[in-house]
Amino acid sequence: MILYRLSGISPRWIAALFGILGIVLLGVSGRGVQQRVEMLRTWSRVEARVEGGEVVSMSGSRNRQAMYAERLRLHYELAGKQHDVTATEEVYSNDYAGQARGVQRVVRAGAVPVLVDPARPAEPILHAGYNAEFFFFSLVTGWIGVVFVSLASCLWRVMRPTSRGAPKKEWFTSEAWLIACFVVIGVLFTGGGAVAFHVARRELTWRPVDARVDSTDVVWTESSSSDKNLSRVDLYAPRVWMTYGFHDSAYHVAVVAGAYSDDSDVAAVEAGVLRGSGTIRARVDPRDPFNVSIGLPGALRMFWLPALFIVPGLICLTLAWLVGRKKRKRRPQRARRSVAVAT
Repeated sequence: MILYRLSGISPRWIAALFGILGIVLLGVSGRGVQQRVEMLRTWSRVEARVEGGEVVSMSGSRNRQAMYAERLRLHYELAGKQHDVTATEEVYSNDYAGQARGVQRVVRAGAVPVLVDPARPAEPILHAGYNAEFFFFSLVTGWIGVVFVSLASCLWRVMRPTSRGAPKKEWFTSEAWLIACFVVIGVLFTGGGAVAFHVARRELTWRPVDARVDSTDVVWTESSSSDKNLSRVDLYAPRVWMTYGFHDSAYHVAVVAGAYSDDSDVAAVEAGVLRGSGTIRARVDPRDPFNVSIGLPGALRMFWLPALFIVPGLICLTLAWLVGRKKRKRRPQRARRSVAVAT
């Protein structure tokens, strides 16, 4: 509220701006859904033979992001003509193991349906259909639009001026509202910490292997913001492409080694050290050999991430209990005061 008053902009104008932006995003999302449905109705669906496949990484101007997608070599016939093309799925993911499993599954099947534009028969689309992946960008845009419209609606209602003589509703200081917020946030954080602890504990059962280092590079991502300014900063980490054998099969995977930092030179030096080592000790998930990590989890790695979620969650649940207890204590006092006034 102080920032709003200092800026001289009415909070209701801010709500209106959020609402307009949300409506625009919903319109863009609806238009995207309409175009995708039209593609499904008018384009040709072809059963393509899979000649091979691999997992590829997103390339940037300086380095590569740790994002991966399926790339398949396909052969199909359309309008009497044979086509040998390479198709990459539209949506990238940071889950290398999931993408590798997808490639392996499609290659074993030997065929995959693709959507082909008759005007551009050499540019097929993978995983086309009434699914979240095909409508991914429209769904994301629509979800952001819904959030903006909901936020605008809440702000508009809260900032609505009250009539004279009517009691003012204290939306942000209501004890019930605070209890509900603390409970929801506490449950979400505690549940997330429990899931993180389960994942870290399961990693202790992974099998050690000696992996051959094929190559290394530096990947980057963006942080939210720095303390000194509001601009986003780039973070870097070394990535290792390695090959190892497990259960009489060879696996070629990519692993981000170490933590991200804002110094690309340090990440490049670490990548060079890993590249010169030749082999590296890794640990493989026996239930999913594409899941691999470097080094032992250790007690710190096993507990710090779950604690990062569980501790704030427990604090929020404790605050909800304290506020509720304080509210219950006030009720008898109010009841006694009302009786005294009546007498």
